[in-house]
Amino acid sequence: LALAMLDLDHFKAVNDQHGHGVGDAMLAHVTEIIRNQLREPDLLARVGGEEFALLLPDTGEREAVTLLERVRRKVQETPLPHADGPIPMTVSAGVAESRPDMEPGRWMHVADAALYMAKRCGRNRTVRATQVPEETLTGGSPPPHCVILSEPGSED
Repeated sequence: LALAMLDLDHFKAVNDQHGHGVGDAMLAHVTEIIRNQLREPDLLARVGGEEFALLLPDTGEREAVTLLERVRRKVQETPLPHADGPIPMTVSAGVAESRPDMEPGRWMHVADAALYMAKRCGRNRTVRATQVPEETLTGGSPPPHCVILSEPGSED
């Protein structure tokens, strides 16, 4: 079982530049894109603002990255139609595989830490929780560099 946290990149700028109505349309648009990439048992939930959670049954961390990269590419390839021209969108994602020894709150914290690592390291990418240094997971400062992360589009 894997848990993924996704966040629209630069969403505040869209609201600021185009208004909250366009922001709402973007949320609906990206939700539809994500839903179209999911399998039957996968669950999608909006957890606040422009952040979403995916619960991926029968899925390990590596398999989840494959799915998330497909979602990420599709979002990037499908800008929001707008009268002034298409508005580009990207998402960042973090994913963690469940473990019997991990409490649900910790599991969500670890997936969220991977998401914020993706944000800090350039956005528009997916990060596995196993790529996040332990000191970052336990509340330490972020790592000084992001060399452990794969570039967008890489599934390693």
